Amino acid sequence: MPRINSNYCVFITLFTQLTFFLPVAVNVVALNPTDATISQFVNASFQHRWNRTGDNEEVGFIMSMAKSMILVGGLVGAFTIKFMLQILSRQQNLTLLHVIFVVSSLLMSVATKFGMSYEALIVGRFLCGFSRGCGFTLVPLMIAETTSRKTIALYQAPTLAILQLGSAISNFLGLPWVLGGEQTWPFFLAMPGFFSIVYLIASPMLPETITYKILEEENVEVCVENQFARPSFNLLKKLRAGNLSTVQNEYIDMKMELSASLRSSQTSFWNVLMGENSRRQLFGAIVILTTLQSTGVQAVALYTDTIFEETGIPKNQATYYTIGTSGNQPIKHAASLPKFCGIVYLIIHVNHLKIYTNTFNF
Repeated sequence: MPRINSNYCVFITLFTQLTFFLPVAVNVVALNPTDATISQFVNASFQHRWNRTGDNEEVGFIMSMAKSMILVGGLVGAFTIKFMLQILSRQQNLTLLHVIFVVSSLLMSVATKFGMSYEALIVGRFLCGFSRGCGFTLVPLMIAETTSRKTIALYQAPTLAILQLGSAISNFLGLPWVLGGEQTWPFFLAMPGFFSIVYLIASPMLPETITYKILEEENVEVCVENQFARPSFNLLKKLRAGNLSTVQNEYIDMKMELSASLRSSQTSFWNVLMGENSRRQLFGAIVILTTLQSTGVQAVALYTDTIFEETGIPKNQATYYTIGTSGNQPIKHAASLPKFCGIVYLIIHVNHLKIYTNTFNF
């Protein structure tokens, strides 16, 4: 099968995913390997403010707040991104999320450490979660509007592998003898902001998505009679590896689809429920996503070390088990790519479930 997307297109999709999802994954589990170290800092802040140490309940509550705020921020971001997309372009929104991410990194590291403020840590985690919640909608949308329709699944597949890889990296870097020590943890929490800085430096050279460019030209009069001389078509040529006629046909199809979408009235939730096909798709998505979250996967990511310790694994070894758990996930996600047989993916998951069953003595 001949290549559809150009090297430039592949670079944009991978760069966008890596610079966003890798630091997000690092931050989500950052307080798992550093739990003991951050708890000591919270105690030190109590001593600094009130000349006393916090009891176990107080410190535990603050740590739980700090860990869960990233999920609360994600919930707020998931509801907010719809309105942000109506105001700003795709690239402008992603740039804004990276700015928020840099601010959250500074709050969780510099402000927390030098201000002796665990409140800054909690606020920083919330902002990181907000960026995460928005990005889980925005980044897949940008990939879908940049790559060919025939390869959307392939180019969105790395997202999960990057997330799990970031979790493994975070658990390793958070070890006390790496960057999770009493003096080094601020560098660890600040490190994810480096990826956002890289993106912000490169953002002026990154294009808008093709779909957005076409919509922008429809809303603003473009003084170019030949549609194949418009900026949106020139961008499409850079993003595709096919011959000129193939690119022209794809461009025409995209314009026709967008025109039909603009002419149709906005679909309400009630209309989705009334339509047989759309209703089945909606319920299917709800069931899949709800059952996934009902397994407690988010809590496991935040408290993996504690869970392993409860099973009898020594405290100084729990993080290594966590790293192994996160590190094998990209292999399973690779097995889910279209080139692999689905049954292989299923077998890997079943065997993985057996390992967990034996480990936790269910």
